[in-house]
Amino acid sequence: METYHVKIGDTEFDVDRYTKEMMPQLIERIKRGNEKLNAAWAQMKSQANTPEDWEVFMQDWHKQNLRLKQYCDQLQWMGYNECLYMEGKTKTRACCTDNPADLGCRVCPSSVHYWENEIFKEGPDVKSQVSEVPR
Repeated sequence: METYHVKIGDTEFDVDRYTKEMMPQLIERIKRGNEKLNAAWAQMKSQANTPEDWEVFMQDWHKQNLRLKQYCDQLQWMGYNECLYMEGKTKTRACCTDNPADLGCRVCPSSVHYWENEIFKEGPDVKSQVSEVPR
């Protein structure tokens, strides 16, 4: 598989380039990436004993989030703009959760902001409603 190099600020990494024919594999990779980042977060919250440990962890965790975002961007460039956990017209997983060990999806290709609906329990144009609140 071909790769390309990404540099964002001081952070650099290589990313595999997927083709449109490989879209199902890319979707699964992003799902696994979301799960791995959540698991790493839960593990480090319990294991980072010093500020130095926490700094090293956060640098790596941030880098992995940026890498996962690159994969999500590829998926969007291929025309995929739906929730990764949508089967038919039903979401099989919530964006937000009450479980502190689960941060939800770190990246999402969806053009619909399902997380807004979950947080605010409102319709899709929450932002316009909020901006109209008197000050």
